[in-house]
Amino acid sequence: GIDTEKIEVLFLERSKALDFIMDFQYAKTTGLSLAILWHLKKFKNV
Repeated sequence: GIDTEKIEVLFLERSKALDFIMDFQYAKTTGLSLAILWHLKKFKNV
């Protein structure tokens, strides 16, 4: 699952979250970036 610390990331502004994802593509925590992408996709559907 996702740590409580990492969950805070999901509540960032979309623009900041996108920059965050770009940085994390090169990191080892791919699961976190996928969680953010899913969260952003959820926003688009609203």
